[in-house]
Amino acid sequence: MTERGKTLGITKDGERFPMPQTFNSVRILLHPKTCWRPLTLVSWIIFLAGSVPFVFTNALPRWLSVAQFIFWRLGYNVGLGWILYKQSHERWFEKQCEELFKQPTARKLIEECVVFRDDTVPKYKIEEYPLEYNSWMVFRLLVNIILGADLVTYCTFNYVYLEVPASLGLMNILLYTIGLTLSVFGVWSKADAHRVLGEYAWYWGDFFFLLDSEELVFDGIFQMFPHPMYTVGYSFYYGYAMICHSYTVLWVSVLAHICQMIFLVFIEDPHIQKTYKTISEPTDDEKKRTALLYDESEGFFRNEHKDAIYVFNLELFRAPDLFALIIYAYIFILNFMGLGRSFHVMHAIFWRLCHCVLMISLHFQSENGLWTQTYKNYGWSKRDAFDGWKNVYNLVLGCTHLSFWSFAYNFFQYKSPEADWGFYCTQLLAGVALCALNIYTSLSTYEVVGSFGFFYGDFFLRNLPAKLEYHGIYRYLNNPETVVGTASYYGLALMSSSWIVFALAVSHHVYIALVTMLVERPHMQKVYGSAIRPEGGLPQEVKKKTQEVKKKARTLSHDALCALPMEAQERLSAASPKIREILSSSPTKAEDKAEGKKDA
Repeated sequence: MTERGKTLGITKDGERFPMPQTFNSVRILLHPKTCWRPLTLVSWIIFLAGSVPFVFTNALPRWLSVAQFIFWRLGYNVGLGWILYKQSHERWFEKQCEELFKQPTARKLIEECVVFRDDTVPKYKIEEYPLEYNSWMVFRLLVNIILGADLVTYCTFNYVYLEVPASLGLMNILLYTIGLTLSVFGVWSKADAHRVLGEYAWYWGDFFFLLDSEELVFDGIFQMFPHPMYTVGYSFYYGYAMICHSYTVLWVSVLAHICQMIFLVFIEDPHIQKTYKTISEPTDDEKKRTALLYDESEGFFRNEHKDAIYVFNLELFRAPDLFALIIYAYIFILNFMGLGRSFHVMHAIFWRLCHCVLMISLHFQSENGLWTQTYKNYGWSKRDAFDGWKNVYNLVLGCTHLSFWSFAYNFFQYKSPEADWGFYCTQLLAGVALCALNIYTSLSTYEVVGSFGFFYGDFFLRNLPAKLEYHGIYRYLNNPETVVGTASYYGLALMSSSWIVFALAVSHHVYIALVTMLVERPHMQKVYGSAIRPEGGLPQEVKKKTQEVKKKARTLSHDALCALPMEAQERLSAASPKIREILSSSPTKAEDKAEGKKDA
């Protein structure tokens, strides 16, 4: 909601107040209304002091540029993180500002530094706004200095460690190309995130007060990646490392990015969950579903969090769990028995074939209830059949992964002391990152689908009310496990430096895609029908951006051709039917024509 065109904020007491437009972190440094303000001048002094001595002189050691960047990075992640943590839990920063506002000098300085973009809005006065908003204004002043210094010192550090190759080879061209692409993509991600978030979320406004709106906004880059400001928004770090040809830049960038992810996990994400968590009354279908699944006496998951998943929730006094633990132990012990590499290849393939047999059984379970019917023939119940499936599936899936890890371990190739250890460490780092991505994907997937989805519950429980979940990681991808759920296999291939491991990783990925296409997707169509979303947020947004680029390109082509002399236009029209089409129709008409064909 707005009042006279201004966004409304809501304090913790429910008071609504208008929020005038302010300058972003870049414009505040350059705009004539703000560039001469006291704290803006302090920012300029810090930025110049942290960059000019390194860029224009060689008087300072290179390591000092690293040290100053680390200082400001910790100022961001530790300093601002601690302030936001305390503010989220006990409104600490507001209390400090309340005391600060009692001092006339500090009060006058703050009012002098805060400037609104709208000239029709009266000059900022602390007494005209609630404490929450005033505290946020002070926090923004602090953020502008720290985040600006963090970026300037990072760029300075990159410049100091920039290495220009003596000759331009194919690898150099590849590094520059990929580095520039990552850098542009990272900057675009940040810019698009700022477009979606606005000043309020960019400066962590919801730690101080809320906006008069119903929910979080997911648009643009937020439809494509989770937490883009903290994930893909930092892809320019790795792009700069490639452009600089420096392992020092790479490793410092990795550590800085890890700090940023820690900030996300322990500061921002818990606050988001606490602030925007919505509790709604369950529908009748949801109540029926919960009763069928989680009823303590009759439910198929008598305890929602007690089913064994890999090595989690294993109970030594539960026979299937004890058996699974023994099998896992035997696979681990096989690594130290001196068996040949060919054995570990066949061992990994054996468990993959076992998994394949299970997926074939799952297909027939979807078609005619084969698994359940087999149990009924022996006098057992549908719940017994599902319990048996859960035990067998968890055992086989765990052994499939464990046997592959064992296989990769036995193909691991140690590097000699003469090897390029910088490249080798980067290779190991990439492998670890892929494994971490796989772990994140698996945890995020389980967070959405739960044990019911993990064990393919809808193949066995036909009388449940249909329910599809498109939040969490499923906001971005329809089948995250198919797309990135095998990333750890590629990570192990990188770490082992083995083409054989890579080949098996590819075959595993192809197999998972076939299972999705031949087993899961037909069953989903049968159970959920039209409720299935055609595409996830990522492909949808990519198509949307592609159409926008095409539209802009067509507009530019039309304008450029129309600017030519008439004689040149006639010659071009006669030479090319495509150009004639551009000249004869406006971009808007062409777009309408395309949409009409699509509708038809």
